[in-house]
Amino acid sequence: MKADKEKLGRLGEELVAEVLGGTLSADYYDDVKDMTLADGTQVEVKTQVRWKREDAFTIDDTITGRNLEKCLEVDRLIFVEPGKNNIIRLYECTDRSYTVKRPRGIKTFLFPINRMKLIHETKNPLLCEEMIEAANTNRGWLV
Repeated sequence: MKADKEKLGRLGEELVAEVLGGTLSADYYDDVKDMTLADGTQVEVKTQVRWKREDAFTIDDTITGRNLEKCLEVDRLIFVEPGKNNIIRLYECTDRSYTVKRPRGIKTFLFPINRMKLIHETKNPLLCEEMIEAANTNRGWLV
């Protein structure tokens, strides 16, 4: 499961680096950012299927305890979403206000998609399929 989550994350980071022209951090577990743009802007990337019921992307702190802090402090926070029809969308979280839920007892921070800006869409069947497989999600959850 951890390997799939890491694969999903890496796929999203590589796509964002390509789209924005960023350089990925040498340390996959960098606790500040995932990449740096040519102008020095630090970017954090989260790749996931949206939580449909809440129409939000989520972050939890079950691994390092610093995940939320990292997302709030970085210059740009980008969510990558594999979706229906092989479309992958990149959203920039421009308003980092969030709500807290506890699904299955895990403290989870929700960032509503309606407070984000769609910055890129690409149709890439192979990459989208790879992301969906790594996400281990039911296709019915895709938007």
